Amino acid sequence: MRHSLLIAAIGTAILVGTFSGCTKKPPPSAYDPNWQSLPAPTITSLSPPGTGLAGVTVVTITGTNFSAAVPNNLVYFGATPGRVLTASVTTLTVRAPLVVGDTLPVTVAVLGAQAFSNYVQYGLKSAVLRFSIPKQGEDANGITTDAAGFVYVSLVDSANGGGLGTWKISPTQVNVKRDTANAHLYSVTSGVTKWTGLKMGPAGILYAARDLQAIYKIPAGGGPAGSPPWALFSPGTVKIHDFDFDANHNIWAGGTQGTGPGNAIYRLTPTTPPQIKAIPFVGTVRAVRVYNGNLYVGAKTDSVESVWQFPIVSSDSLGPPSKYFDFSAKYGPNGPGVQCITFSSDGDLYIGTDAPDGILVVHPGGASEPLYPGVVFPEPIAFAWDTGTNLIVSRVGTTIPHSILFINTLKQGAPYYGIQ
Repeated sequence: MRHSLLIAAIGTAILVGTFSGCTKKPPPSAYDPNWQSLPAPTITSLSPPGTGLAGVTVVTITGTNFSAAVPNNLVYFGATPGRVLTASVTTLTVRAPLVVGDTLPVTVAVLGAQAFSNYVQYGLKSAVLRFSIPKQGEDANGITTDAAGFVYVSLVDSANGGGLGTWKISPTQVNVKRDTANAHLYSVTSGVTKWTGLKMGPAGILYAARDLQAIYKIPAGGGPAGSPPWALFSPGTVKIHDFDFDANHNIWAGGTQGTGPGNAIYRLTPTTPPQIKAIPFVGTVRAVRVYNGNLYVGAKTDSVESVWQFPIVSSDSLGPPSKYFDFSAKYGPNGPGVQCITFSSDGDLYIGTDAPDGILVVHPGGASEPLYPGVVFPEPIAFAWDTGTNLIVSRVGTTIPHSILFINTLKQGAPYYGIQ
C-alpha cells in the first residue's frame, strides 16, 4: 500500500513539475472568429459560346462577385488555369490555356471567397495540328491543294539533299506520319530536288517552279513533269520562285534576278506554249498572290523587305506598284524576310517569315499582329488553304521540327483561281 502511494505521489510531482516549469506557449490559432467569406462568384455566360481555340481564344466570362483586381481571380478550364487579362466585378477576360477537350468545366475562384463558382462546360480545340508529319529527315517545300482538299507537297531528304518527289496526301491525314494508306507518291521528275512553287491549275494539272528560268506542268493524275518545261524564259533573265493564277487563268510569276539586265514580274497566258510578257520591277521576289483584282508580291528591294501591290489593269498589264506593307519598318533592314504570303476571305494578309513571330497577320487597315504568339513558330516557307478554315503551312527551322501544319484561323481562304 505504501509502495503504491509513493509511486502515485512521484507521478503527480512529475506532472506538476512538467507543466509548471514549461514557459513555451502554443502558437496562436489561424482561426479568426470574426472572418467572413466573400460571396461566391457565379458564371452566367461565356463568349464566344461553346468552343474556342486552345492557347488562343480570349474568353469573356460574365457573372457576379468577381474581383476587380486581376490577380485575385483564378479561372480554370478543367484542372488547367487560364490567363486572366482584365477584371471587373461582373466581367473577366481570360486567354484559354493550352489544353484540349470537348467538355471542360470552367470555374472561377476569387481570393477571399470560400466557395468556387458554378461551372459551365466549354470546348477547346487545337489551334495548330501537325498534318502528315514528314518522316525523320524529310523537309516539306512547295505545297498546294485541289478542290477536294487533297494536299500536294514537294518533299526533300534533308540529310543528303535528294528529292523525294511530290506526294498527294488525304485531307484526313492529321497528326500521323504519311503512309501508303493515306498518301502516295504522285510525281517524280528526274533531276528535280524540290519545287519551290507548286500550284494546282485548271483541269487538275499541277504547275511547278524550282528557281530556274522555267515553269513546269505535272499531268493530271500524276507522273513526271513534262519535258521540255511548259514555259521557258530567256537565258539570264529570272529564276522563277513563285507564281499564282488570276481570274482569267493567266499566271503571274517572279523570282531571283538572273545574269541578264533588269528585273521583272512576268505574265504568262494559259496557252501552250504560253505568251510571256515582262513588266519591269526591281526586286527579289519570293512570294506571289492574286487577291481582289490586285497582284501582291513579297520582295526584297535593296535591303528592304516589303509586300507590294499592283492593280491588275488587264490580262497583260499592271498598274504602278504601291508598298502595301513595309515589313522592314517593323523588323529592320537586312533583317528577317518575307517567305510566303496569302489572304483570307476577309482581306487579312498572312506573311510567313523567318522572324520570331513566325506568321504575321496584316489587316486591311494596315494594323498587324503575330498569328497565335507562343503557338506558331518560324519558319513558314509555303502556304495553302484547305476547304475549311485551316491554313496549311510548310515549315522548316533549325530548332523546331520540320513539319506540315494545319492552323485553324477561323476564317476561310480567299478565292484561289487555279481551281475555280
